[in-house]
Amino acid sequence: HDTCEVTQVELAYARIIQGDDAGWNILGLIMEGTTEKAIRSSIDRLSQLTSIDAFNMLSRHLQTVNEALNAEIIKAVGSLQLKESIPVLTKYVNSKSSKIKIAVAKALGEMNYEEAKEQLRLLSSDRDEYVQVAVEIAQQKQEKGYEAEAKNTDEVFHSIFFTPEWLLDEEWFEKNTAGFRMRYKMIKSQPLSRFANMDIMPDEMITQRRRAIQKELTSKLMGCTDVDEIISAKNVAQKQIDMLATKDQLIKAILDAPDGDLSPAASSNLNKALDFASEDVMRAVVIASVNKSNPIWVALLNIVIDQANDSSYIDLVIYSLACKLNSSALTPLIKLIDLERARYYLLYLYNYLYINTNAMKIRDLQVAKKTLRKLSINPQTAESIMVMLTVLQERMM
Repeated sequence: HDTCEVTQVELAYARIIQGDDAGWNILGLIMEGTTEKAIRSSIDRLSQLTSIDAFNMLSRHLQTVNEALNAEIIKAVGSLQLKESIPVLTKYVNSKSSKIKIAVAKALGEMNYEEAKEQLRLLSSDRDEYVQVAVEIAQQKQEKGYEAEAKNTDEVFHSIFFTPEWLLDEEWFEKNTAGFRMRYKMIKSQPLSRFANMDIMPDEMITQRRRAIQKELTSKLMGCTDVDEIISAKNVAQKQIDMLATKDQLIKAILDAPDGDLSPAASSNLNKALDFASEDVMRAVVIASVNKSNPIWVALLNIVIDQANDSSYIDLVIYSLACKLNSSALTPLIKLIDLERARYYLLYLYNYLYINTNAMKIRDLQVAKKTLRKLSINPQTAESIMVMLTVLQERMM
């Protein structure tokens, strides 16, 4: 039955193209109430008939079908690019349905009239972030006159793997981190949360501080015969000593930190560790982040990229990001876009996300776009990346 009605749609469309008005009557009857598949087929064909008759038929059937079909009709109305359709679309700018408002944004983006631009500006203040993204894409299309298109996935992957020297594999990672890990092998492992209120300093400073505490204790207790006071003073001194930690102890705790849900104290300590501004601490964070899925580790990699004074461990950063096949890795890779290896991994991640949309979050894409706009990079490179991000946003709609 579906096939028969879809065939009728095609026949009606052919008759309209040939100038036979009977085709309009057939499409009208199908739109009045047949199968959903036939109605969708009719909407698609009507969207290709840039005429006032097609607009009238589409607008007549708005609100007479379900929400999903209404959204399809609205987008079809936009495809006609008729100025007369703007007042009809305007009625849905304040719809309670995000799906409808996204469709309205896409429809308005098809038209370069000032009235359409004004409605998009109004819609840009919508609270729904998906609607905001749809508006941004529509405005981009109005401004630049084209819609972002995805490259052929197979073609892109072939070009990437044709030059495999950019790849960093597990063997490379183990080779480049084994020596660093070995330096801290004999240090006792402690929970990262233990360092919450500790004073972290180099080994030689720890020794000096301990001596100063002992000297102060000796001076305080000189001539004291009160046992309770002596015990109390010693306990206070011991607590002061216990709150001292070496940089190496912190690094060991970072290297051994579990994934899972980090406690607030542990998360705070990771940020505190980076404030310590030690290259070895930052390298430890990068190495530890490789097999971690908690989003806090990507946030830490962003901090490392911002603070890094040299590139001695940037390849480790890129390798860690490459192990995180989700949209959170987009922003740090974009920050490193001047590096060829980062560009390759960004392209790889783009194609992965294009296929695996469940690995994307709209917020990550928005942050990536915001970061890209702030960077001083080659305009063509920036434009290409912006198109990629826009395509991914489209995929989520």
